[in-house]
Amino acid sequence: MQINSVFRASFWSIGTEFAIKVITPVSFLVLTKYLSPSDFGIIAVATMIIGFTYVIADIGVSRIIIQLDESNPEFDKLLNLGFLLNITIGFILSILCFTFSKSIAEIFRIPESVKVIQILSPQVLLTSLVSIHHALFRKQLNFKKIFFIRITTSLIPAIVSIILVIYGFGFISIAYAQLIGSISVLLLTLYLSNWKPNFQIELRLFKHIYRKSVWSSLEQIFMWLPIVTDTYIISTYLGANDLGLYSTSRNLFTSAIALTLGALLPVLFSSYSKLNNNKKQLLDFVYKSQYIIFFLATLMGVFVFVNFKYFEFLIFGNEWSGVTPIISTVFLMLSITYFFMPMNEAVQSLGGFKTSSSNTIINFLITIPFLFYSASHGLVFYVIVRFAFLYLKLPVIYYYLKKNLNISYSILLKQNMNLLVFLLVNVCFKYCPLILINVAFLDVFILIFSTFILFYFEKNRILEIVTFVKKKSL
Repeated sequence: MQINSVFRASFWSIGTEFAIKVITPVSFLVLTKYLSPSDFGIIAVATMIIGFTYVIADIGVSRIIIQLDESNPEFDKLLNLGFLLNITIGFILSILCFTFSKSIAEIFRIPESVKVIQILSPQVLLTSLVSIHHALFRKQLNFKKIFFIRITTSLIPAIVSIILVIYGFGFISIAYAQLIGSISVLLLTLYLSNWKPNFQIELRLFKHIYRKSVWSSLEQIFMWLPIVTDTYIISTYLGANDLGLYSTSRNLFTSAIALTLGALLPVLFSSYSKLNNNKKQLLDFVYKSQYIIFFLATLMGVFVFVNFKYFEFLIFGNEWSGVTPIISTVFLMLSITYFFMPMNEAVQSLGGFKTSSSNTIINFLITIPFLFYSASHGLVFYVIVRFAFLYLKLPVIYYYLKKNLNISYSILLKQNMNLLVFLLVNVCFKYCPLILINVAFLDVFILIFSTFILFYFEKNRILEIVTFVKKKSL
């Protein structure tokens, strides 16, 4: 695979995420003028339930399809079996979500979410109908088609939700808009995809898919369980208002990270997978991708951490008071996780689904009691505890890559040292006694100055990576 194919995939993937993550925040900012944090808390319960059930419906098949060799004589049969499994489980889960919507709402102590869950329940089946198609697009690095699909189906829900909210439909507007978006995804995907299921199923292949997908599926489930836990703990102990603040902060981070680097991650997994037979090139690519991703994430996280308080009054109304410390902390803590996120993609590309999922499961189980304790100390403390425990996943990731790819921790530390110093300087200054000096925008000045110093010392490494992207073969 030549770098130009990855570059084209990255171009369309970045273009997709950039456009979507521009549309999403713009529509969100409009909606905040009409809806309160409590309204977004109600929506958060429903979207969390639907997202979690879809992960169960997929059972890890999509990621397995990306890894399968197309020259395998049974490749098409595996696609058909994966499609059948997805739609069967998706149909069952859609029915269950609709039927038990009231019970689900009672568990999270937000009864207003019943109607939203019922409206969104068909989304699980609708998404399952095209999950194999989307996996094939990613496998072939055909992000151009994904671009048109996601742009169309992001713009329509944004427009619909804004129109309905303006006409007084309230938070239920978002539910109807998301359902229309899912229907649009289905129709457009079927139009663009060349693959059609033939329903000639060979159940003997089920063991092949199950053996490979079980660990990937478990990891995806345990990646969602913390979100489920967050929703339950915050809604139960802190209320719908704090849940709205928390979910809004995470959504804004997702939007911001996609504008800088989020689109690179799906391309990374596909690219890493194609380099499995050349460990030297794969290791070189892991080093470079880890650095550039952490570099961009750190800049973005620190910028928001320092500056968001100056923009809060422009973005949010009076009902959103208290959102700044939550957003600032979420951005800082989550941006640091991108130190090891590319390496986790490398672990999975090498077939380490069992290691990766076990790491996620153990990390989640260790975190649970601390989350219940931290909720009694307020939302900011909860956020710090919640994301600090994610860093405990790094030792396992490093150990696996050391064993299978001979990755060097000293090289990782050396290439990221200036970034870590930049991070610590700005965080420490934020809480330094000097901040008490009444000098306007002093923290902003420190940020600008330290950013200039960072670029001065890192310019050669950045140019090296840009050259690598343009000239090297993968």
